[in-house]
Amino acid sequence: MNNLENIPYEEVVDNNGIPYTEFRKKLTPDYKVTWFHILCGFLIIILILFAGDYLIQKYPGWRWPSLLIFSVLAGFWIAYLNLFVHEAGHFYLHPDKRINDILANILLCSWVGIDIKVYRKMHWQHHRHLGSSSDMETSYFHPLTTGFLFETLSGIHLFRLIITKGNKKNLRKGLAVRAIIMLLAGLTINSLLFFLCIYFHHWWMAIIWVLAMIIFFPFFATIRQVLEHRDELAQNNHFFYTVPQAKISRIFSGSVFSRIFGSAGFNKHMIHHWDPYLPFMSLRKVETFLLNCKRTEFIIKSSQTTYFSAFKKIFTR
Repeated sequence: MNNLENIPYEEVVDNNGIPYTEFRKKLTPDYKVTWFHILCGFLIIILILFAGDYLIQKYPGWRWPSLLIFSVLAGFWIAYLNLFVHEAGHFYLHPDKRINDILANILLCSWVGIDIKVYRKMHWQHHRHLGSSSDMETSYFHPLTTGFLFETLSGIHLFRLIITKGNKKNLRKGLAVRAIIMLLAGLTINSLLFFLCIYFHHWWMAIIWVLAMIIFFPFFATIRQVLEHRDELAQNNHFFYTVPQAKISRIFSGSVFSRIFGSAGFNKHMIHHWDPYLPFMSLRKVETFLLNCKRTEFIIKSSQTTYFSAFKKIFTR
């Protein structure tokens, strides 16, 4: 698969003679747009929880299918919202970096057990070491098999990530401590939410929340990263902890599903890895620009796919 990774910005000029370095200067973050997407995510999650709780009580005959459906939906939209931690990692929630991190930790990171400074460090290592055993984001190291799907849906993969969270070799001691503290904060917040639901007799809401957070949110987040980076030609016994791969990133369609599943610009993942500091609302503009450049047109076109197509190519039994 072709990649943009090794192409310098200075070599990219569109067919109208406009250098990418000049075009890029116009791509600035729009904080209002970012917060609109974040607030929509919160609102949809809240609506799913209350709708699920209400409908399960009103139609008890459909209790178990409804429980599954609303848990999946809640997990899907939590995964959507969680990707905006990435925007916070690049200081795109607020122009003041200190306020950016405070907002990120309170509103986006605390309840999923992430510290924004730890995330920023780990994500930058992901950019530097994509495809190698030094990468700190490791879900794509695993072959996409039925066994791995079972691990993600049973909580085994999540447990594996949690027990290594504070023991990352590239995290200095202070960041490792912050990771553990925020993990404990996330457990505390989720426990409190669970018991508040129970206290106010929203039993089904509590169960939906637990299933969404423990099973379906990690499932969607894990599968998304595998589809972004896993080599479709890699053998299903290749775990990249020991067997490195080439740097692989994909560009996914602009469909509604793609923009939700790969929110915050993650569906334009190859472009994001080529130019990591772009705000998410600029990535589609860059894709259009690169399609109008002889140097990059073929790479972009040959890398475009859908999440479902990538799944079919990567999945092995």
